[in-house]
Amino acid sequence: MQRIQAFFQSDYFANVPEVRIGSELFAFLRHRLRQGAYKDKNKNRKRFGGLIYDVRFISTYAPYCDAMVVDNLMYQWATDPLLDLPKRLGVRLFSRRNWDEFLGYLADLAANQRPEVERALKMIRPPDARTPEWIRGASSLKRPPS
Repeated sequence: MQRIQAFFQSDYFANVPEVRIGSELFAFLRHRLRQGAYKDKNKNRKRFGGLIYDVRFISTYAPYCDAMVVDNLMYQWATDPLLDLPKRLGVRLFSRRNWDEFLGYLADLAANQRPEVERALKMIRPPDARTPEWIRGASSLKRPPS
């Protein structure tokens, strides 16, 4: 138990990306609260309803992704100069705030797709494979409602 406790108090554990980024996001929330933000309890119920899941999602995947789509609040926090996750991690973040950039990013990916990637995708999902219903509806990539 002492070795386990020592690990959880070590620099190794403190620098695990999921732990570090999650801690930074909650520290940012504390910082914003001390500045007087988020005083309206009714708005906060909706605003922070999925906060735990959002923090876990970003802190787990952001260090390993090229790009992520997040909600407006997480976008605002993650791109704030105090955290600046895109600069530190090299991840591109998108939300409704920059949806046109996201569509441009997808267009660039499609235009610059390498032949070996296309061959690999055809092996994974052959062209004659059935397209699930949820993909058919999402294929138009319309801008989400604001």
